[in-house]
Amino acid sequence: MQMEQMALAWGPTRKTYTVAELNARVRELLGTEFNDIWVAGEISGSKMASSGHCYFTLKDHDAQLRCVCFRASLRYLKFKPQDGIAVLARGQIDVYEARGEYQLLVEALEPQGHGALQFAFEQLKKKLALEGLFEAARKRPLPRLPRRIGIVTSPSGAVIRDITQILSRRFPGLHLRLYPALVQGEGSIEAVVRAVEYFSSSQWAEVVIVARGGGSLEDLWTFNEEAVARAIAASSVPVISAVGHETDFTIADFVADLRAPTPSAAAELVICTREQLLDQIGVVDVVYMESLEQPTAQNATCTVTLENGRRRIGPANSLVSVWLARSANGGATFAAPARLSTVASNWCTAASNVRPNFGAGLDLAVMPGALLALWTDGRGGLPEIECASADTSLAPS
Repeated sequence: MQMEQMALAWGPTRKTYTVAELNARVRELLGTEFNDIWVAGEISGSKMASSGHCYFTLKDHDAQLRCVCFRASLRYLKFKPQDGIAVLARGQIDVYEARGEYQLLVEALEPQGHGALQFAFEQLKKKLALEGLFEAARKRPLPRLPRRIGIVTSPSGAVIRDITQILSRRFPGLHLRLYPALVQGEGSIEAVVRAVEYFSSSQWAEVVIVARGGGSLEDLWTFNEEAVARAIAASSVPVISAVGHETDFTIADFVADLRAPTPSAAAELVICTREQLLDQIGVVDVVYMESLEQPTAQNATCTVTLENGRRRIGPANSLVSVWLARSANGGATFAAPARLSTVASNWCTAASNVRPNFGAGLDLAVMPGALLALWTDGRGGLPEIECASADTSLAPS
């Protein structure tokens, strides 16, 4: 009988990979083992690609690691990668098979030694300051006697209630328009930007108050976002930022035309009281009445004084200011001389007694086009207030 001879293999079995197969296998192994890791290092060589992705290198004293943060993840970073910053990067290891290079796919970044939010605040603050958005020269003065005031805040809560109560006490008869906006959480950035842009484009308001109550840095973060800051800076209408408490500072405060320490303070700053207006007019009143008894040669000095008083009191389109301007030009507005304080008092009283077309006694109603309106008859103290729609075509005129 013939015996079969067995082949004996004295060495290991040879396994041959193609380059593509090997890179694919390495990618699989590394991706499984290092799928959610934190890596500490310093950012170097950061650059933005036209695709919106950010590429950089993490390095320490002995080694370096290529990193990429794709556009979808980059948009959620609290701060942007910047050379020289020591960070903790979270992500997973991936292999770029075409080149046989491995890299860290970054999903989150935290600065070492700083809070991520605080670092992002300082980073954006420095960026906008270099662009000149904080310069005092670009800030506009507020109107002296605004009749129409826009408000950007939540439609519920203490902020809108405090603002309306203070304004009604200081100067009854004002016309307020509220653009309801989320002031915290998902969708709040877009909501505040839309609200500011609405008032800027509609030109309805003479001044806008952007307000929110107090909270933590996280709670107030909407007003530290670049989109909100740029919307405020680009507004064609003067903006008062009234976010948080007196000790809270946001990027919105720096770009706004005026920073109010609290929403209540914003209501105090946006317009003087009716009594203060009458006091200012009373000073001019005395000068005017005395001028009637002086020789004609001295009336030129009085005219200058009256004109200066008009500029201090308010815009040229207010009834009191128009009267002053005409009086300074010859005093021929009325058949007989009248006291300015009396005219001003009558004007203020008339302004506070304006009754809206919707009628008195309608406290809270749902108007057509999802518009909310709160009306009073003007005698109860509250100003007229209406709610602007997100659809500007539905906004009340």
